[in-house]
Amino acid sequence: MTHDLASRSVRAAKCMSDIPRSGIRGALERVRTGELVNLAGGRPIPIPLFGSDGFVPSLEAMRAALTPRARAIVINSPANPTGAVYPVSTLQTVASFADEHDLIVVSDEAYEHLVYPPATHVSIARFAEARDRTVSIFSLSQTYAMTGWRVGFAVAPPQLSEEIAKVLEHVIGCASSVSQAAGLAGLNGPFEPVSQMVAAYERRRQLVIDAFDGLPKVRLVLPLGAFYAFPDVGEPGEEVAERLASEAGVLVVPGSAFGAQGRNHIRLSFAGAEASLAEGLRRLRAGLQR
Repeated sequence: MTHDLASRSVRAAKCMSDIPRSGIRGALERVRTGELVNLAGGRPIPIPLFGSDGFVPSLEAMRAALTPRARAIVINSPANPTGAVYPVSTLQTVASFADEHDLIVVSDEAYEHLVYPPATHVSIARFAEARDRTVSIFSLSQTYAMTGWRVGFAVAPPQLSEEIAKVLEHVIGCASSVSQAAGLAGLNGPFEPVSQMVAAYERRRQLVIDAFDGLPKVRLVLPLGAFYAFPDVGEPGEEVAERLASEAGVLVVPGSAFGAQGRNHIRLSFAGAEASLAEGLRRLRAGLQR
């Protein structure tokens, strides 16, 4: 186990890159993966993600982003900030693409258990083409509401895990003993509390859907996983976020924080208490109607 998903990601990128090389990844990302690749000496290449496609990568977009020096592809499903969950057909396409071009797959699956029907989470490592080339990254923060404990883990084939361990040993060491004990309690404990939490998130998600319904400028792609909504508000998200903060007392994150393609988006979380969320959405809706 190691602490901090971002640290694990950059170490994995560093281990799998024969610097200077490049890696391709989705243009909207919860951790600034591109900066992590830069730190590792690589060059990140974004893959455009469109709401009309459910914010999942297309084969055409992956082909367009590919360069002769590409060594890895980074995916995130369930996704932050978009709430996208990659369908099996997309995962199969990514697996085949990675196999065809000999790419390592770094799969961020931190929200693996936070999915809503009809979506289901499938790890890309289940596909034969990807099994021996995938680093799957998991976090206990989301599933077990343990954000402060900073515990997660990665699963990779031996030839990759051995290289990752060489780096982690010198830059992270290990998670604290109390965090490890807490993580084991989550992994070994009953799953019913997690199911109850996901059901509560699904109810709160419906509040978000209802709040945006009928707003003429706003387009919301239904979030199928995680606990975020990423609506297109029809104007620069930074301006909308400032206006909502000053006039409505509501804080949202401008979509540009997750990449240039999120310029006209905002991100909001529905992980908080239902009463607070309902009041915040009331104010947000009123603010967007002005």
